[in-house]
Amino acid sequence: MLKVLYEVFYQKMLSEAILPDTELQNIFPSLDELIDVH
Repeated sequence: MLKVLYEVFYQKMLSEAILPDTELQNIFPSLDELIDVH
């Protein structure tokens, strides 16, 4: 489920520059670490 969140939302918004990286980090804090733990 977290990988879907990462691939569908986070990566899409990052690649299309919908939001700046800093905003995405605020919206999805520690997402990378959560995926590793999960």
